[in-house]
Amino acid sequence: MREITQIIERKANHAAYINHKIRHLLAPFVLFDAGKVTGKKRLMIDWHPHSGVATVTMPYDAKLIHQDSMGHKGTIEDQGLQWMASGKGIWHKEIYEASHEQQDIGIMQLWVLLPPDEEVASSRYFNLKNSDIIQTGNTRILLGAFQGKQACHKINQDISYLDINLKAGESWYFQHKTQSRGFIYPRTGSLNIGGIQLNTEHLGLLEENTQELKVTAITDSQFVLAASAPWPHKIVHQYGQMHTNMLALDLASDEIRHQAKQLQQAGSLAFSPLFKQ
Repeated sequence: MREITQIIERKANHAAYINHKIRHLLAPFVLFDAGKVTGKKRLMIDWHPHSGVATVTMPYDAKLIHQDSMGHKGTIEDQGLQWMASGKGIWHKEIYEASHEQQDIGIMQLWVLLPPDEEVASSRYFNLKNSDIIQTGNTRILLGAFQGKQACHKINQDISYLDINLKAGESWYFQHKTQSRGFIYPRTGSLNIGGIQLNTEHLGLLEENTQELKVTAITDSQFVLAASAPWPHKIVHQYGQMHTNMLALDLASDEIRHQAKQLQQAGSLAFSPLFKQ
């Protein structure tokens, strides 16, 4: 059976579980930002750019109001999903609002590296309602496939991203079809994986192999699993930009500067020396 090799706790005032120190172990997953934002019913993340990655965002006990530099606007409801492939560059801003007065905002955002043929393409995205997401038994298929069923939007990468709900004492099994790496993250509850306890808002790194994974809920639990074939390319990065080579990064940086100038002229973006011409 597959086991956990490391448990990562969220540090105070820093919600990113995957960062520059361990992303080489998990690529194409290069950032995972998750958890409850306590004491706030509304959170705005102002204009910021991405390129070379897809941001995969699921709000819970909250909704996400999204706007980007290409003129798109939309709302992702509680436990819906947004896939935004930034490609050669895009700016966006996010506003999270709690679903109910008595609840805190819950956020899960995963960054996935885009393959070379997509990292400098035009940006694209899809928004899903909770009811749009394919479900089999206790498992929602956010990306990829599970038990013969495919997520409603197909992406060009061998990735499984699943959202699972277990009652105390129930077990769940997963086996990727090829060598894979990944992680498990319970947003509620407590799990047993190979005799190791994984608690709420702790991230467990999975062994990189082809073995079957068994997860047993110690208490009622909701968790996500992300698994993918190992990333075969280099990673070069600058802030929210991540690419496979410097040429792609430079091309994307030019596009981001161009979009920044347009946003500044429209009065949406304050001047930043990071993106000056």
